[in-house]
Amino acid sequence: EHGRFAGDVIALASESLPGEPLMVEVMHAGRRTAAGASSLEEARARCRAQLAMLPEELLSLSPARTPYSVTVSAALQAEAARLRQGLSR
Repeated sequence: EHGRFAGDVIALASESLPGEPLMVEVMHAGRRTAAGASSLEEARARCRAQLAMLPEELLSLSPARTPYSVTVSAALQAEAARLRQGLSR
């Protein structure tokens, strides 16, 4: 939305959704992945770029007038329901 983030979706790692994943695999089987090989300066630059994409009102210490939208994908909701059902048996 106007070059800024409009919200996040918490989803299964196997889901393919529009947008850019906030989390990436940095270790696999005890070894760093290519994504995990970035330098501290690269990580800092990514953090600065991500912060710049947040809506202005979220960059303040004061509560935002409009909450930032965070939703859970339908697939993750279904998986959580399946697991809860299995626990209740």
